[in-house]
Amino acid sequence: HDQLPTLLQTRPGAGLDLAWAPSPQEAVNLTINPDFGEVEADPYQVNLSRYRLYYPERRPFFVEGQELFRVFQLSGFIAGPMIRLLYTRNIGKRLPTGKEVPILIGLKALHKGAPWEGGFFLAATSETRDSLFHEPQALFGVLRLKRNFAENSTLGLFAGTKETFPTSEGHTRILAGDIAYRTPRLMLQSIFSGAQIRGKRDGLFLLNLSYTGDPWMAGGNFTYVGPNYDINELGFVGLPGYWVLNLLGGAQLYPENSPFRRLSIFGGLGGAREFDEPENTYGAFIGLSALLRNLWGFSLNGSLGKGYEQRTAYRSRSFHANLWSDWTQRIHGSGYISGGYGYNYKRNLFEWHLWWGGYLSYRVSPSFQISLSSDNLWEMDAEGHRLGRTLILRPRLTYSLSKNLHLSFYGETVTESAALFPPDRVRLGGLISWQLAPKSWLYLAFNELEANESGSLTPIERIALLKLRYLFYF
Repeated sequence: HDQLPTLLQTRPGAGLDLAWAPSPQEAVNLTINPDFGEVEADPYQVNLSRYRLYYPERRPFFVEGQELFRVFQLSGFIAGPMIRLLYTRNIGKRLPTGKEVPILIGLKALHKGAPWEGGFFLAATSETRDSLFHEPQALFGVLRLKRNFAENSTLGLFAGTKETFPTSEGHTRILAGDIAYRTPRLMLQSIFSGAQIRGKRDGLFLLNLSYTGDPWMAGGNFTYVGPNYDINELGFVGLPGYWVLNLLGGAQLYPENSPFRRLSIFGGLGGAREFDEPENTYGAFIGLSALLRNLWGFSLNGSLGKGYEQRTAYRSRSFHANLWSDWTQRIHGSGYISGGYGYNYKRNLFEWHLWWGGYLSYRVSPSFQISLSSDNLWEMDAEGHRLGRTLILRPRLTYSLSKNLHLSFYGETVTESAALFPPDRVRLGGLISWQLAPKSWLYLAFNELEANESGSLTPIERIALLKLRYLFYF
């Protein structure tokens, strides 16, 4: 049921998955005409920036073994912008109008062991068109190798490509090396990469260095993304063409005879430059994080500096506060509030924005859990007048009738208009999964999206799925 209430399409389909495990350290997986209709829909996100949104991978074929293909995200107590050389959501992606690009075939081989580990990956997608967009037929290929050394350190190589047919549509090719050197107190991580995108070449360099002592800690990171390093057909960069430098220091304390298990105090300086802006941005930040002995905790941080957006300098300000409870209890949750002043690319103006929300869960029994999460936004102009607000609620229920039969139901409401009811957007979904044999499942899933049209909710997409996944041993 798609777009029009009178349009109903029933599309039977079949696919094939083959798995071969020649040893406990090796696995080969082949999928032909895969279907991921049982996978939960992505949550709604509000984007006020000009950076691309990142959505985590949920499809089983791509999730399994993805840690082997990942060139690590810079980690530690200081980390740089989100960057992925392989972002599998680009494979079988949805076009901006919602139409999905079909995956014809996928092949994956994994090796986990010491000192070498890695794998290769191939996938082919078919040509897809709609009234506005065209995605050519494409072949994706990735090779990833890592070698362990010095106990907890690694050297890595990554090579990836997206080739389109006809070749005049363009290509994306990436070659990268990475190193992670770790000792009990020192961590050094770096990625260096070159890419060719539609005939243009550019590079990426990342460096993260951190020291954790008792009680002092210090670190910094530097990220450079070239203006033509737009790898978003295969990987993920929020925006090509920038550099970022952050330096941080502080102390991590474990005070005795106090309510705190751990107390961290830190501060630092940062600078950045987007190459299509004529000036650098810079600022300072300070923060506090605490874990209490009852396993509750909180964090507070704020920043102040000079920003530069749309060739206009401004005074940037931000703050963030977070509180969480003991997650081992039957009733647990968290809450946050953050705000700041900056440029809103959705409205094309400078504004104040305030985010707040939280998560609350009640574990009725070991097999039954209900939860509610919320993310909300309040937007105000420079004089403090309200420009708009967004309210998002996400209820969820999970219940296991037995160890082989599981139920999950979820919803999402999004309200951006002045009236609270009806919401502007409602999504309802559910999944019943029954393990009828070892590694064999029967799925019944549904998903409906409704939009507010002239004061009433109208279905614009409705999908029901019955899927049998049966494993044959041979």
